[in-house]
Amino acid sequence: MGLVWLLGLLGCGSPAFAQTPADLQEDRDFTAAAKAFQDLNHERAEREFGAFFRTWTNSTRRVEALLFQARARHARTNFTGAIELLTTGLPQSGKLADQFQFWLGEARFEAGQFDKAAEIYALLVRDFTDSPHYLAAAHHEALARFKLGNQREKVVALLRDPTGAFQRAAKVSPTNELAVSGTLLLGEALLAGKEFAAAEQAARGLEERRLAPEVDWQRRFLLGRVLAEAGRPNEALPVATNLVRLASALRQPLLQAESFTLQGAVFEKLGKLTDAVNSLTNNLSSNAPVVLRHRSLVTVVELNDRQRKDAETVALLESYSAQFPSDARLDLAQITLGELRMKEFHGLTGNTNGPAQTNLLTTALTNLNLALLNYTNSPLRGRAHYQRGWCYWHLGQPAPAAADFSEAAQRLPKSEEQAIARFKLAEANASQGDHTNALRNFQQVVAQYADLPRVRTTYLDQALYLAMRSAWAVSNQTAADEAFRTITQWFPESFFSDEATLLHGRELNRMGKPAEARGHFQAQLDRFPKSELAPQVHLAIARTYQQEFNWVGAARKYDEWVRLFPTNSARADVEFEQANFHEKAGRVTNAFALYTNFVARFPAHAKAPLAQLWVGDYHLNQQQFHLAEASYQLLTQSTNAHAVELRPLAQLNAGLAAYERQGFKDAADYFTQLVNDRQTPPLIQAKAFFALGDTYYTAAQKGATLTTDPLGDAIIAFGRITNNFPTNPIAARAMGRIGVCHYQRAAKDAKAYDLAAAALLQAMAWPGADAETRSLAELLLGTVREQQRQLKLAAEHWSNVLYQTNLRPNEVPSPEAVRDAGGKLAELLEELQDWAGAIPIYQRLQQMFPARTGVYQLRIDRARQMQSKPQ
Repeated sequence: MGLVWLLGLLGCGSPAFAQTPADLQEDRDFTAAAKAFQDLNHERAEREFGAFFRTWTNSTRRVEALLFQARARHARTNFTGAIELLTTGLPQSGKLADQFQFWLGEARFEAGQFDKAAEIYALLVRDFTDSPHYLAAAHHEALARFKLGNQREKVVALLRDPTGAFQRAAKVSPTNELAVSGTLLLGEALLAGKEFAAAEQAARGLEERRLAPEVDWQRRFLLGRVLAEAGRPNEALPVATNLVRLASALRQPLLQAESFTLQGAVFEKLGKLTDAVNSLTNNLSSNAPVVLRHRSLVTVVELNDRQRKDAETVALLESYSAQFPSDARLDLAQITLGELRMKEFHGLTGNTNGPAQTNLLTTALTNLNLALLNYTNSPLRGRAHYQRGWCYWHLGQPAPAAADFSEAAQRLPKSEEQAIARFKLAEANASQGDHTNALRNFQQVVAQYADLPRVRTTYLDQALYLAMRSAWAVSNQTAADEAFRTITQWFPESFFSDEATLLHGRELNRMGKPAEARGHFQAQLDRFPKSELAPQVHLAIARTYQQEFNWVGAARKYDEWVRLFPTNSARADVEFEQANFHEKAGRVTNAFALYTNFVARFPAHAKAPLAQLWVGDYHLNQQQFHLAEASYQLLTQSTNAHAVELRPLAQLNAGLAAYERQGFKDAADYFTQLVNDRQTPPLIQAKAFFALGDTYYTAAQKGATLTTDPLGDAIIAFGRITNNFPTNPIAARAMGRIGVCHYQRAAKDAKAYDLAAAALLQAMAWPGADAETRSLAELLLGTVREQQRQLKLAAEHWSNVLYQTNLRPNEVPSPEAVRDAGGKLAELLEELQDWAGAIPIYQRLQQMFPARTGVYQLRIDRARQMQSKPQ
C-alpha cells in the first residue's frame, strides 16, 4: 500500500496554476526523497525527508514528509527514532492519522513493546474502519497480545468473535494472507489454553484453502500438536509423518527440525521410545537450528536413559562432540559422557585399579576437563566437579579430589549429591592429614543433611565416626566426645559405633579404607581358615560392603555367612541383617521370604516383631489386605517381650487393612480397642480416633450398619482428636471431618448446616492446618452456604479456593479442591443465569485441568447457547 500511495504522490506535483521557483524546488525536494524511498534507499530517504520537514515549514506535504521519514527509520530498524517522529506528528496528522497510527504500532511492535503496540492497533481499528490497514491492525493487535504471553483469552476473543474487527475484515478478504495467519494464530491461542477441540477446528477449517506450501506446513504443524497434546497420538502420527515429508520438500531447515521434533514427541507419547530417538536424531546435524538441536539432544539423552541404553548415549555424544566441537551445549554432552563412564566404572567388579577401570576413569576425566575448561558459565558445573572429584578419588589423588568436591558442595543444590560431595571433601581432607578442615566438613554433613532420609541412614553414622577420629587427631576432645555421644544415641547398632569390631580391622575402617580392611580380613581368613573368629571376620567383611553402600555385596556376603556357619550362635542376628540388606538391595521378594522364615525360626528374637511388622507392611503394600491383617494380628498376639512397643502400631495397621477390604465392623473393633487402651501411645491413639471416625463415616456411606447413629459416632471420634490432641497435625483434618458429618446430617435436619459451617470455619483457622485441609474445608463451606441460600458467601468461598487466595506463601494448592470449587462456582453462575460469568470459569478450568477439556467445553457451549437466547 505504501509504495503505491507514494507513486501517486510522485505524480501529483504539477498544480493547474503557475508555480513559483520556490514551489518548484519544494516539489523537486519531495520527489527526490520519495524516489529514494521507492528505491529502498532508506538512509537517503530519511535524510532528505528530514531536510524537507525542516526547510519547507509551510508546505502542505510537511506531515507526509514526517511520516515517510519515520517509515525510513523503521525500515532501517531505528524503531526508537521512528516512534519519536510518529508520536510527535500524530496530533497534526489529519487525513494521514490512520497511517501514523498504523506505523506507530508497527514500530512499537518491532521494538518489543507489545502492550503499547496492541493498544495502538486497537485504537486504529476503533477509529478508522475504512483504513486500508484495518485488517492488518486487527491481526497485529491479536499477535501483539499473544506475544505478551498473558492475554490468551483476549487473543481468542479478538480473533474468534464473528462481530469483531478481524472476522469482519477477513470475510471481506478471505484469501488475504493475514486472514489465514489470523486463523492459525487463533489455533495457537486455543492450543495454549488446552482448548483442543476448538484449536483442531481452526486448523481443519483451512484444509480446503489453497495455501502456500509454507503456510500449509504451519497448518499441519498446528494440527499435529493439537492432536498430540489432546492425547490422540495415534491420529497425530500420520500428521507428523506428512509434516516431515512436506518440510523435506520445502528444504527449509527450521521446518524440518520442527517436524522431527513433533514426530519424536508423538512417538514418545506412543511409548515408541526407539522411534522417538531415531526421529530426534535427525535434528543433531548442522542443518537444524541450534535451539532445536540442543533441545533434541537433551531429549535423546533422557529417552536413552529411560531405556538404559548407556552405550548408545555414549556413542551419540561422542559423535556429537566431534561434529560440533564449538557447540554451546557441549557442556551437557561432555558432562553426561563423564557421568556415564563413572556409572560404568561403579558397575564393574573386581580390582578397582585394573586396566579397564583405570581407562574408564581417565576417559571420564578427559570429558569432565573439557566441560570445565571450556564452559566456565555452564549451569552444570556442579555436576561436573562432583564427577571429577570421584575420578580423582578413585585414581588416588585426594588433593584435586578435595578441590572438586569443594566446588561441587558449593554449586550443587541441597541434595544427596551435595551431602556426598561434602562428605568426600572431608574424607579427602583427612587423607591429606588436614584434620581441622576434615572435622569441620564432617560436622557440616551431620548438621545440614540429617533431614535427608537416605543421607541420615547411609552417611551420618560414618560422618560422626570420622568426625570423632579427626577430632582426636587434632586433640579436640570436646568435639570427639560430642560426636561419640551422638553416634551412640542415633546409631547404637551401626558398624561405626560397634566397639566389638576386630582391632586391626577397626583401625583400617577408622581410616576410611573399607577395601583395605576387607583385604586385611581376607588375609586373616587365608592364614587362619579354621579360626574361632572366622564368623566374626566374615561379618566384618560384610560390613565393609555396607560402609561402601554396596547393598548387593553385603547381601551376598550375608548369604555366604549363613551357608558357612549354620549352627553359629549369631545365626539369628545375621539372618535378620541378611533380610535387611536384601531389602536395601531392592530384592523385596527375597527379603519377604527371609523375614517370613526369620519369624518362623526365631519367634523369641528381639528383632522378630520388627520382621513380623515388615511382613504385614509388605502384604499391605501389595494390597493383599487379608494377609496383611493376619500378619498384624500375629504381632498383636505375640508373646515376644519385644513386641510390646509395636503392638499398638500393628493393631492400627490391622484396622487399616480391614478398612481397605471394607470389613468395617472388624476395623471399628480394632480402632475402638486402641482408643480405649490407656497404654496406647498418644500419636497412635490420635490416628486410631481418626481412622475410627473415617470407618463410621465410610460405612454409613456404603450402607453398612455399625451403629444407630454412625455420623454422630464419627463426630464424637473426630472430636476426641480436636479436644485431646489439638496440636497433632491431623487435628485440623479431624475438625474438617466433623464439618463433613454435620453436612451429611443436614439432609434430615437443616439446623445441622450451622454446625457444619462452624466446624469448617474452625478447620480453616486451625493452627498448623495445611493448604489441602483448609481448601477442602472452604470448598464444603461454600456448599453449606449454598444450601443456606447465602449465595454470595458461597461464591466467595469457592472463589477463594479457585483463585488460591486462601493459600499462604510457598503453599501448593490442592488440585481436587481447586477443580471442584471452580465447578461449583460455575454451576452457581449458571443457576443465576449469569452465562457470561460462567464461561470464563469453565475456560479457566480447561486450562488447569486439560484432561477434562471436553467436559468443560460442553458446559461452555451450553452456556453460550443459553446466552444467545433472547431474554
